[in-house]
Amino acid sequence: MKERPILFSAPMVRALLAGTKTQTRRIVKLPVIDKDMGCELSGSEIAGSERDTLRHCPYGVPGDRLWVRETFAVRSNGTIAFRAAPPKGSHYGCLIDDPACGGAEDCRCKWRPSIFMPRAACRTKLEITAVRVERLAKISERDAQAEGGPGILGFQGDDKFHGWKTYRAWYKALWENLNAKRGYGWKVNPWVWVITFRRL
Repeated sequence: MKERPILFSAPMVRALLAGTKTQTRRIVKLPVIDKDMGCELSGSEIAGSERDTLRHCPYGVPGDRLWVRETFAVRSNGTIAFRAAPPKGSHYGCLIDDPACGGAEDCRCKWRPSIFMPRAACRTKLEITAVRVERLAKISERDAQAEGGPGILGFQGDDKFHGWKTYRAWYKALWENLNAKRGYGWKVNPWVWVITFRRL
C-alpha cells in the first residue's frame, strides 16, 4: 500500500467532506512510457489492458491511499484553517478569527496554495477502490454525480454552477472552467484516469 498526495479545489473538498464525491478524473499525459517494455503506450492501449492501466496510473492502484492537499493557512497559535471551510467572518486573504491578525491591511495569515500543504496538515485521506482509463466525454450521468456534481441542487456558495439540468452538464462546465485554457477542453476529449475512492 502506497500513499500519494492529490490536489482538490475548495468546492471539491466540500463535496468530499459531504460524501458526495467518490470519483475524480485526471488527464492521462501521453505518451505513457512503459518502463518494463521500453516503449510508448497510447491512451487506447492503456484503456484496453487492466494490467497496463493499473501499472501506469500515477495516482496508485486499488488499496493505495491518497492524502488531500487543499488551500490552507496557519494561524499564529499553530492551528490550521482550511479555505474550503473558512472561519466565520473571514474572507480570502485574512483570517479574522486569529487574535494576532491586524486586519486586512496588516494581515500575516494569508491563504497558502494547496500545492504547498505539508502531509502533517492534511485532514482528508482517501482509499482508491478502482482505476480505469476512458475518454472524458464518455462520462455517464451517474459518474458525473459521483464527481460531486450539484446537478439541480448546486453547491452552497458556488452560484456559477447552479441551475444545471443534469450532472453531466454541470461536470462539462466545471471541466471547461478548469482545463480549457490548459488545452484539455471538452471538445479535445482527452484520455483521463478515472479514480474511484472512499473517504477514510
